[in-house]
Amino acid sequence: MRETWVSSSNENEEICCLIRENLNWYLGINLVAEGVLSYIHPQ
Repeated sequence: MRETWVSSSNENEEICCLIRENLNWYLGINLVAEGVLSYIHPQ
């Protein structure tokens, strides 16, 4: 029982790391896009 819990917790940590990396990449792309748009169309 404990072994399966440990393996599942490790998988959850890996999934969290993947989601965090994807979020950072997505937010970075959004920041760049906002910067380009504000540069092209200044408000």
